[in-house]
Amino acid sequence: MALEASVKQAMAAKLEEMKPQMEEAVAWIEAVTGEGMEGTFDEWLRSGVILCKLLNGIVPGTVKKIATSSMPFKQMENISLFIRGIKKLGVHDSDCFDTNDLFKGQDIGKVVQCVHSLGSVVQKRCKDYAGPQLGVKLADANKREFTEDQLKEARAAKKAIKAEKKA
Repeated sequence: MALEASVKQAMAAKLEEMKPQMEEAVAWIEAVTGEGMEGTFDEWLRSGVILCKLLNGIVPGTVKKIATSSMPFKQMENISLFIRGIKKLGVHDSDCFDTNDLFKGQDIGKVVQCVHSLGSVVQKRCKDYAGPQLGVKLADANKREFTEDQLKEARAAKKAIKAEKKA
């Protein structure tokens, strides 16, 4: 029991630290979906309906049928559809939350981080999306091509530096 209380305290402290990020995520979700937050962050998202609407607001038609039932398995199915959809968009597995993180309230901080990761991926990969933005823009690859002469020059410079260090 003491361990469980300690874990809950630590998670509450982490969530308090993440309050600014949560507020940004709420504002973005509201702007994309047109739906105002009702209740707490986790209560608002728990059914998965808002998350599916968010995904459809970014890429229309991603979630074909959003279940509005209050039955837990239907709500968990909505959350799963959201997670599958964001992975297809390019959100990395390590940035995704587990269904129980949201549905059972096990790690709401992970949900907040996931929404921010989605916002970043949207900026880079969803060229047709022109709505509000969230998160940092992901960098593009900066591939460099060197000529053989440039590579030879670099090798020679490296050898000269090694020779200086030995001396």
